[in-house]
Amino acid sequence: FTSYFVAYLYQFLHFFDPSITVEYVDLLYPPLTMAIMSLFFFLLIRRLFNWKVGLLAVTMIQFIPSFLFRSVSSDHDMLAMMFIIMTFYLYIVSWQSEKLKNKVIFGILTAIVTILAQQTAGSSSFILIVIGGFTLIELLLNKFKEKDYYPYTAWIGIVTLLNFMYGGFEVIKSTIGSLMGVVPYFTFLVATTDLVIYKKSYFKLKSKFEKINLPEGVIGIIVAAIISLILAFIIFGPDFFLSKLSEIKKLLFHMYADNRWTLTVAENKKPYVIEWFGQFGRIITWSMMLGSILLFYQAVKEIDKKKYLTISYAIFIFVYIFSRYSPSSIFNGESTLSRMTFYGALLGFIGIMIYYYIKTYYHDPEIYKKVSEINPKYAFIFVWFILSVMAATAAVRLTYEFTPVVMILASFFLISLFDYFYTRKEPIIRYVGIILLALLLFN
Repeated sequence: FTSYFVAYLYQFLHFFDPSITVEYVDLLYPPLTMAIMSLFFFLLIRRLFNWKVGLLAVTMIQFIPSFLFRSVSSDHDMLAMMFIIMTFYLYIVSWQSEKLKNKVIFGILTAIVTILAQQTAGSSSFILIVIGGFTLIELLLNKFKEKDYYPYTAWIGIVTLLNFMYGGFEVIKSTIGSLMGVVPYFTFLVATTDLVIYKKSYFKLKSKFEKINLPEGVIGIIVAAIISLILAFIIFGPDFFLSKLSEIKKLLFHMYADNRWTLTVAENKKPYVIEWFGQFGRIITWSMMLGSILLFYQAVKEIDKKKYLTISYAIFIFVYIFSRYSPSSIFNGESTLSRMTFYGALLGFIGIMIYYYIKTYYHDPEIYKKVSEINPKYAFIFVWFILSVMAATAAVRLTYEFTPVVMILASFFLISLFDYFYTRKEPIIRYVGIILLALLLFN
């Protein structure tokens, strides 16, 4: 689609200025798409946080090295990123809308932009897995309402239909057969199961399933998993499961660098944290990590054991990221200790969250109710952030896709610091804090 975008942009501009050339338009296209992306980036962050966080994030992303080198390139990356940010904004608008009509309209718009992203670059997979993962968490937290089902169905339905019209059943089959592509379709099955059993209660299924003492979201996942296994066996055959296990192993242990051929390509090498310091700067890198911890605390602050949960998350994010610190340290990503901390942090944190989720459901219904009241914006940001961290620790090439969420969390932390100093009653602390923060940002 990048080629068509440049071609039609040329025809449009050539109408006003006959002397303009295709070569010039090709050079003009990256900053133009960067400008459009910046607008939607600000609007997205303003919806998730506020205008101050949005303004700082959209300012910093203009010149951060990890983003700058591709935002001025005539490759497809900038156009794809523009569509990714537009898609996230449209879906959040759909999710936050009160009227069903508006939800469905923005769900359809999200689908159209998703298709444009898919026709532009492979990084569009982030759209599928982030929206699918976010919606799945909302189902687990029992925050998925009946009116949320229809925009999600409109989105995944139109994406499927347009992909079928473009490439036939093979395109659909390859999408569902991929690890990232299967997430939104599996989530759709879970959402449909939840609608049939609990929201509509066809054939009085709700009363029957309530006898099984499990959360609604867990029931939906189990039923959807059984249906998925049967459909996968029919469509793909028994070899499908072995290939998926192989893909999961590759994703967890090798990602892009699974053979000598891919290792010779510089952008496929796994990065180190010290390289992030070079790309983002130490201040932004630390602000990003501290911002994610602060955001996690904001999400769980109304829940019992909030301090222990936040400490667990802080340990997880620091250990997970710094397990691949530098090639000369013991945490080089290859040593036994490095690998143990890398995978142990991830599995340990997931285990703690599952344990707390199940414990509150069975032993503390009031706390479980508060868990289900967590603002959806936190789930969206954390799904985007965790998936981006996993991607950015796997290959240098994905640092670019990681940058927007880094800017969001770093800006959230820095603006929170500003608000803290600004609201202090002591004049010395207030003004000295603000001046130091301004100097820090300028630096």
